[in-house]
Formats: sequence, structure tokens, C-alpha cells
Amino acid sequence: MLMQAVAPHVEREGPSRVRIRSWPDATLGCMMPVSISQTWGLSVRVADLRAARVAIDQTDVADLARFEAADGRWVTLMPSTMRDVVFDHVDPLARPDAHARGVGVQARFETGPGGGQLMLEGTGSVSFEPRWLDARGAQAFVYTMQARSADAALAWLVETRDGGRFAWGDAEIIAGLDALTAQRAEPVARDARIAVPLWDLTWAEGATPGGPLPTRAIARISLVSRGRCAIAEAAFIRPSPAQPDAPRRGTVILGSVPTGARDWSVVCSDPDGRGQRSSTPDKRGWFAFDGINRPVMLLRARDAAGQWFAPIGGALVETRYNQTSVRFAPVDEAAALLLSAHAATPAPEPRRDAWDC
Repeated sequence: MLMQAVAPHVEREGPSRVRIRSWPDATLGCMMPVSISQTWGLSVRVADLRAARVAIDQTDVADLARFEAADGRWVTLMPSTMRDVVFDHVDPLARPDAHARGVGVQARFETGPGGGQLMLEGTGSVSFEPRWLDARGAQAFVYTMQARSADAALAWLVETRDGGRFAWGDAEIIAGLDALTAQRAEPVARDARIAVPLWDLTWAEGATPGGPLPTRAIARISLVSRGRCAIAEAAFIRPSPAQPDAPRRGTVILGSVPTGARDWSVVCSDPDGRGQRSSTPDKRGWFAFDGINRPVMLLRARDAAGQWFAPIGGALVETRYNQTSVRFAPVDEAAALLLSAHAATPAPEPRRDAWDC
């Protein structure tokens, strides 16, 4: 319905600048679109993919997938608050059991008020195991890449536990990767917010339905780079429910404890242990915390026997967006002492040591 009705409300403010004005729908009795997320999948033609900008009323849509097609250049809107975060405010290389390693690249994570950046320098790769990540059902991958040198370039390599190898980003780097299951060379691969539509990958010859997918259980993620660049806000995303836009009341953490567990207590607090709240899981093990207004929270749980548990990948949970994939694992005695004190560590200072590989 939205796609059929939107055309009269599209305004062109330049060759690559588009604004969509909301309009009243007499049948539904509300303004359309009811939320920015309802425009997911809407495509508009532009003259310049790098300069493309699309706004809904006064709000720019940050995530635009870019396409070079036979009939011109297009961008597809992918606004979403449903994100499985790879990294934002928390260093993915320093997470427990990430098993980070690299070849030829110096990598460091720097934090600031707006979030963190993974800084890469050199020619090679750095990789980690994202054990905290559950990207099932995701339809796109988004990240920001800023070049810090003239020769800077980046590609992502996602390896799944069923043997899949998926790459997207810089075409030249992708060409040097072996045995890829599917790939996508981004038409704009640097100095931009980049959205990779996972339905638009080019599959290797011989690929068949039912084979590996980039959103199945992920074994390892590698950032293959050259030069100097900064990477931020990396996440798998999926369409959000089309609910009316409203003033932000915070995000939601939703997760579960092991099936059949009884008398568990799940505790959520600021990273320094303040602002503590607790939740008792329901009979199916599910729990929730809403109204979260910090980008990172400390999460831990304890069962009836007094055993402490932390989210897989570490007790610090990214919460700038709704988090719906929290799963727990038992922790060792040393970690249990920290969790029982209601804090893992004080809020981390900016990380400036380097993975010099």
C-alpha cells in the first residue's frame, strides 16, 4: 500500500537529494508512513550514489543500499532499530573468547561520546570470533568506513560454521580472497555509511539452495584492509515493526536463561554497577529490561544454586539499539567474584594499546 501511494509525495531537491513528505490516509485515519521503518525497501533513482541523501520529512535515512543497474543508479532505504551489533561502543577484539588475531595490521579501539571506532593500519587482516552475535533473519549489514590515508580500503569476510565464506566491500580486496561462497563489491566502499543488502550477493558457480548463508552461525569475522581507516557502528539489521514513531523512551534488552531453569535472577546495571535493576525470568526462561538509555549495560545472572552467569561474549552488552539475542554461559570463579560485587570493572577508558600483528 505504501509503495503504491508514495509517488505523489516524493520531492526532488537536487539530482541526488530526495525528500518524502508524509501524507494523511483517509482510509487508515493516520499519517503515512506511520514510522520511518515502514519505508524499508523503498527505492529511488539518484544521479550520484556517493552524494545520495533521502529524508522522510525532516529525518535523514542513514542506511541506504546503493545499486548500479542497467537503468541507472538507485538507493534502497533500510531504516531499522532491530540490529544485531557486531561492535559499537565495546571493543570486539577484547571480548572474552573472541580469539582475536591478525596479520600485517595494527588494530586499536578508540571510544568517545558517540561510540567506538576500530582503527586499522597496514595491509593484511584482523579477525575475531563473534560468539555474542546471533544474526539469524538479518537482511543487511551496515557499517561506517572512514579513510585515513589515500590508499585506504576495506572488505569484510564472514565465515560461517557450515563452511560459508562471504565477502563485501572493496572490489580489489575481494578479488584477492579465495573460495568465496558469495560476494558483493560495494559501488561506494569508503568514506561513507555503507549498507550491504544480503539478498544482492553474487553467488559462486555451483552454489545451491539450502547451502550456507551469511546470517547462520558465524564462526569468524575478518576485516581485510590496506592503508589507514576507521570502522564504526557495524551491525546486521532486519526490518523493524511499522509502529508509529514516538519520543524515544529507551531501548529494550530481551533474552533467556537455559530452558527449565528455576529461581534465576537476572541483574542489569550501568557498567560501574550503579542503577541496578533485577528481573525474574518467566517459566520459559525469558526476561526483559526496558527504558534503557545508556549505550552499554552490565548484565549478569545467578541461578538457585548461586552459580553466576554472564552473556556469551562478555557481561558488557551493547544497548544503543534493541537487543534481543542475549544468551548466558557460566563464568569462572574470578569472574563470579566481580559479578557478585555488582560490577565487572569501572567504565573502560579509551583503549589505545595496539594489536601489532
